Amino acid sequence: MVLAGVGLTSALAIAFLPPMEYLPTGNRNLVFGILVPPPGYSVDETERIGRSIQTQVAAHIGVEEGGVPAIERSFFVGDPSQVFMGAVAREPAGISGVLAYYRELEAGVPGVFAVATQASLFGRNIGGGRAVEVEIAGADLDVIVDFGGRLLGEIRGAIPGAQVRPIPSLDLGAPEIRVHPRRDDAAALGIGGAELGLVVDAMVDGAIIGEFGEEGEAKIDVALRAARPGGEGAAVVDPEDLASAPVAVALPGQAGEGVVVPLSTLATIDEAPGPSLIQRIERRRAITLQVAPPLDLALEDAMERIRDQVVGGMQARGEVPEGIDVVLSGTAGQLEGAKERFGEVLILAIIISYLLLAALFEDFVAPIAVLVTVPLAAAGGVLGLRLVDAYLGPQPLDMMTALGFLILLGVVVNNAILVVDGALARLRAGERLVDAVPGAVTARVRPIFMSSLTSLAGLLPLVLFPGSGSELYRGVGAVVLGGLALSTVLTLYVTSSLFTLLWRARGAR
Repeated sequence: MVLAGVGLTSALAIAFLPPMEYLPTGNRNLVFGILVPPPGYSVDETERIGRSIQTQVAAHIGVEEGGVPAIERSFFVGDPSQVFMGAVAREPAGISGVLAYYRELEAGVPGVFAVATQASLFGRNIGGGRAVEVEIAGADLDVIVDFGGRLLGEIRGAIPGAQVRPIPSLDLGAPEIRVHPRRDDAAALGIGGAELGLVVDAMVDGAIIGEFGEEGEAKIDVALRAARPGGEGAAVVDPEDLASAPVAVALPGQAGEGVVVPLSTLATIDEAPGPSLIQRIERRRAITLQVAPPLDLALEDAMERIRDQVVGGMQARGEVPEGIDVVLSGTAGQLEGAKERFGEVLILAIIISYLLLAALFEDFVAPIAVLVTVPLAAAGGVLGLRLVDAYLGPQPLDMMTALGFLILLGVVVNNAILVVDGALARLRAGERLVDAVPGAVTARVRPIFMSSLTSLAGLLPLVLFPGSGSELYRGVGAVVLGGLALSTVLTLYVTSSLFTLLWRARGAR
């Protein structure tokens, strides 16, 4: 009985345990969308895209048409680097249809990266509430961009339906001025890298060289800023103007004497395409791919596919360039850390429960017969979660739902405590083991079922009744309901059988 009860329930719990999510998405009546156009898009082109999308959305304001739920209101704002849009459904239940409609609209805009998500209760940024962030870090930006493009394609192939947004863009289309020091010529004139950088900063955007203000008062930055000849302090942004900008240098070995040379004497200046945004992780150039998996794929499964199938496969084929590091972060990293901490908390809770029971029973063996209910309850919790997901609506195993297993630890042991305490009392009264254990079960079976049935009746509305916010507490209710129901039945047999085995082993010794 002990082997069958513990073995089968443990196998069931492991086999049917669903992959984990981090936090519940919630059912907020709000859809956000992001469009990232290629660098170089004009404001007029971005406005044209916005007007086109808003014209199509306007046809559904207050009207349910073409399978799209009625939209209460919408907006569209942006700049040449990014466009931000959103909408609210007239009926909260129709927000999923509005989300699908927005994704269809975004798919019709060529040449852009598009993301549309339902606003999360716990998300701190747009699209990041339920996303795997793949950080690609290295020294050479061109290599990072090239590898990032190939990795993006691999991820889309491994996770069909996933929305992938690069942060920043994978297109090096933003013009930038590059200043390459001519180190030998600069050294001959006594100019080092720091001095040359100060000169370029002062000419282009202004260099902060100190602070001004009285002691104890807020300080004001003092900036050194160059001006064009005859200008009013305007920045030098033209490569030709920058190359001809005068620089005063002191002649080495000749105190008080110097010459004025153009900047082109000290550095080579050219214009080349570059990123619209420079992102660094641990002081290294980096690009982040924000991957939002489809709703029918758990976040943990998406992480495994990206880590093992995509990144692992590219590493096995030698397609990851040397010096490039790929790390999963964001919600994915938080999920990994939360799982580790939850496991530690669960183990600590079991140890504390064992020590407390040992002190109350005044015995170190009896608590083992009580804690055997934990795997029984875990299997029931997993089955309850699966049944709710199959028949009542999607219910992932997120961190809030996982708290139900921690709650089970304090609930399901109550029935076993009644059995073990009754058996110990009868043994100490002089009864034989073969009579004490069945007698304890017979005497306590009525209060066990009374307390369990009242608890189950109280949990049923938590699981069965839908409504706003139900996705936050339904998972916890399903875990506790299923775990308590299964453990109540099996506890009468497994706990009494294990208690008998332990006491026989103690008597043999």
